[in-house]
Amino acid sequence: MRKSIATVSMSGTLRAKLEAIAAARFDGYELFENDLIHFNGSPAAAGALAADLGLTCELYQPFRDLEGTPDATFRRSLGLSAALRCGSLFRPPSAPGSCSTPSMARRRFRSMRSGVC
Repeated sequence: MRKSIATVSMSGTLRAKLEAIAAARFDGYELFENDLIHFNGSPAAAGALAADLGLTCELYQPFRDLEGTPDATFRRSLGLSAALRCGSLFRPPSAPGSCSTPSMARRRFRSMRSGVC
């Protein structure tokens, strides 16, 4: 069984969080987007830092509303997930009324499954 912890549950910089996670002997981390936004480096650098610490990105949570997220933001999030070497993209519950059509929801789910938009 792999053990991971969400960065949103800790205080400090992303670097400090990753170092603490590694020191506590977790296998990986679950990255909340705000930690990446405030990281002083590229997503690839964040992924490399984690790898150097022996950690894997188990999950990336880039948005809070899958269906209501603009297409450009959705595509960027898929790319960031790949740059971070994340195994999963978190799909949170949608905000009421955010999905304009059922076909949009189906397209987003297919995109997440295939990794392309």
